[in-house]
Amino acid sequence: MEIGVIGAQSKHTELFCSLINTSPLFPRMRAVSLWGGDCPERVDWCMAEGGLQTLCDRPEEVIERSDGVIITLRRGETHKALALACLRAGKPVFVDKPFCDSVPDAAAMINLSKQCGTPLTGGSTLCFLPQIAELRERARHCRSLIISYAADCDSPFGGWNFYGSHLADLCSAICGCGAEMVSARRTGRLMDVLVQYPNRSVLLHSDPTLTEPAVTFHSWDEEYCPLGDFDRCYEYGMRAFRDMMESGVGQGAQRLLFSTRLLDAIGRSLQEARPIPLI
Repeated sequence: MEIGVIGAQSKHTELFCSLINTSPLFPRMRAVSLWGGDCPERVDWCMAEGGLQTLCDRPEEVIERSDGVIITLRRGETHKALALACLRAGKPVFVDKPFCDSVPDAAAMINLSKQCGTPLTGGSTLCFLPQIAELRERARHCRSLIISYAADCDSPFGGWNFYGSHLADLCSAICGCGAEMVSARRTGRLMDVLVQYPNRSVLLHSDPTLTEPAVTFHSWDEEYCPLGDFDRCYEYGMRAFRDMMESGVGQGAQRLLFSTRLLDAIGRSLQEARPIPLI
């Protein structure tokens, strides 16, 4: 299976490609082609570090040449058009985080994937870590928890959502998609988002200085649970992509749609200085 990549600005480009091309986990996959018009100055680096062979002039050329496509452009608003082109061409696609920047865009991608029967996955690769299943089970029995990680409110790549999407995706993966209310507050470089579920409250806390994602459970005592092997998330993300390509079954559509709704509500809560209902 030949894999094409659209986007060179993100470090995920060379990380994903080098994993596919060097790890024994992916014997039937080969990352081959790249379009890097979003960041031409990084193209040579990505080609060399990722072990890529073919530089394409247009994203459409990558799609044509590939059996599956990874979209790694940093800005979420660019993802919809490219993902739809992949899906219409019958090419399974992994859309890197942030999945997109609007609920209609997320719905359009997910709906076309279902209509075409072409699988789709993506978002934060942290959600593919094996530890998430254990954290999800613990969360079922906990009424209050904190999910924390680094994010920059002033990122040039879409503000808080660029890294905050990790937190929204983790919230969806660990606590589910049934939240009712969101309230966000920024204090300097810090962001705190209260996500209210029917039977629990979840605080998403971001600080640019944090070095690892973690979940803190509050029950009788406080239990801090770092995502210990979080640097292996790229490997597990590509495993999920491999499994999806082999099975023809998409992964995480409900999580991706809810996470996008959550990010939208967070933005509205900040702008309007009030809680935003999700139901």
